[in-house]
Amino acid sequence: MEPSAKSQFLTFKRCAAFFAAVTAVLALALVFPYRSAGRQFTEGGIAPVTVKSPVNVPPFPSAVLTRERQTEVAASVPDVLIADVEAPERQATHLRALFEWIEQARQQGQAPDTAAELRAPTPATLAALQSLSPDRWRLVSSEVERLVSSAGFERTSPSQLPSLRAQLLQRSNPSLNSTERSVVASLLELVLQPTLIVDSDATAAQRTAAVAQVPPVLTTVVRGETIVRDGQIITAAQLEKLAEAGL
Repeated sequence: MEPSAKSQFLTFKRCAAFFAAVTAVLALALVFPYRSAGRQFTEGGIAPVTVKSPVNVPPFPSAVLTRERQTEVAASVPDVLIADVEAPERQATHLRALFEWIEQARQQGQAPDTAAELRAPTPATLAALQSLSPDRWRLVSSEVERLVSSAGFERTSPSQLPSLRAQLLQRSNPSLNSTERSVVASLLELVLQPTLIVDSDATAAQRTAAVAQVPPVLTTVVRGETIVRDGQIITAAQLEKLAEAGL
């Protein structure tokens, strides 16, 4: 081969190699956003790269979104409440024990030891109790006893207790002064219990039935859609889309 021809041939080879390298780099740059880095993606992990879908994925049932919807539906089913027939007697027993504790505190001038099951008044309430004359204490205690007894006939859930206390306080003896009304309110808070309790089995059955009616939630992936972004925390829904897109 002539020297000039050989030189031209080598130049051609170099140019061909250069263009091949450039083409490979460009191809990598175009394809890389659509590659998922395989096992590096885990739920709760950090995405090492941004990944876009290389294909259109037709609507498919999403197990992740369906579970989320089922959880929402289950949470929306209210508790099944039934009567707690022992609540009135427990209230009465607690009230008697509380009155005995208060009598000791008034006689001793200080708070006596408190049984584990007894909720004692706050220091502020105890100070107000000790300031009452015997006659006024008898009026306050009889009023509390009357209101607690009437509360036993109310159908009250745990969330309704604050409203019930407010209603009972409105029905209290109008002759009570502000300090005495405050004492009544505090004692009602210590004694009153809900007369309705949750039926766990019935509630669970209703929630299971509601969840069974939830249809599969469909989702899709479009070509070019950014499924995850570099540095983003990976969710279960994103992992599901990666799998459906074949990444």
